[in-house]
Amino acid sequence: MRLLMFSILIMLLSCGQDSGKDKKQTQQDSLVKKTDTTNNSPNSNTNTAGEKQAQGSIPDEAAVNDLLKKMLGDKWRVLTDKDVKDKSDYYDETVLQGRKSNPNFPFIVKADFNGDNKTDYAVLATNDEQEYQRLLTKVYVIMEGSNPVTFEESTMPTTTLSIVKKSATVEGFMDDKDKKIVMKTEGLEVMTGESGGYYLYWDGKSLKMLYTLE
Repeated sequence: MRLLMFSILIMLLSCGQDSGKDKKQTQQDSLVKKTDTTNNSPNSNTNTAGEKQAQGSIPDEAAVNDLLKKMLGDKWRVLTDKDVKDKSDYYDETVLQGRKSNPNFPFIVKADFNGDNKTDYAVLATNDEQEYQRLLTKVYVIMEGSNPVTFEESTMPTTTLSIVKKSATVEGFMDDKDKKIVMKTEGLEVMTGESGGYYLYWDGKSLKMLYTLE
């Protein structure tokens, strides 16, 4: 009888130890799972470079602001994320996607627009004045050795600028006629919204404008 009771006691102690181990392992597994979930959270510190960039200043903002100051005085500066208050879901998604390839998107494009092997800039700039209840915004192209040029009186603050590669073919219209252009140099795509915009391309002498419609 004593032997039987002793055997039962040993079995109960063994089960208690196994239960403790299982409980401890479950707690460890839960901790690991919680850590993994935290690291993968969209609000954690492991955001992609594009997401972090979308929340702060762009890399060439200061350098281009210096150029604008030298050429246009203190009035004009590069547009920033904070300036674009009436952003749509389309705009937010476009910016996040665009910054994967161009961290200056959508406000600055670095390219060689006239084929002289020197860095040119296209920039969305504002002078902080109001127009139609929004910031007055213009697209300026800055090429070395010449003054900044603009092709519109103003544009929407939600406009986006993108580079067009050399030799790319673009289509649009000019003087009410359809036209197809093969880029002789790098060009610029200016999208003023979901409905369309225009291209800027070098014709060998100057930049030309080709309108587009989506």
